[in-house]
Amino acid sequence: MRQAYIWGAAAGAAFGVVLLAIILFVTKNDGSLKCRYDERQELFRGRGYKAGFFTFLCYCILYGILHDVMEIRVISASAAMFAGICLSVSVYACYCIRHDAYLALNEKPVRIMVSFFLVALMNLGIGVYHLAQGSLVEDGVLSISVLNPICGLMMGVLAAAMLFRYRSERRHLEEDE
Repeated sequence: MRQAYIWGAAAGAAFGVVLLAIILFVTKNDGSLKCRYDERQELFRGRGYKAGFFTFLCYCILYGILHDVMEIRVISASAAMFAGICLSVSVYACYCIRHDAYLALNEKPVRIMVSFFLVALMNLGIGVYHLAQGSLVEDGVLSISVLNPICGLMMGVLAAAMLFRYRSERRHLEEDE
């Protein structure tokens, strides 16, 4: 069982890397894999990174207090750390999206949103499968199988934030005309 899990995780990671490379190639205007940002975007990306870092720091402290001091165990350690990473990435990305610093100058926003929605749906679908199999909770604790729903939720939030920003920009452009 352990070896099958390792092979499954390795195959999933390899698939994710290949999918990311395809998404990066498809979403650029110029066909390159490299993203280009202006100085204002770089400034806000740095501030977003800082916000994401401090979010993760606070999350780790809170998790440590709940887990070790109060002995509240509702999620496995690896799933909890992944949830913290997703939370901090969401804070970073939402901050950057809000300040128009997430998308590179050579990226197509609609393709990015569609990619995010597809990844969210795929992960949430896998989460529903794990729920139906009864593998989300083991011994009263959320298991590692909760990673897909967490990732799906994160991608859904990011896609929704991008859609909100995109529609808001469109509305302002139409008002200016």
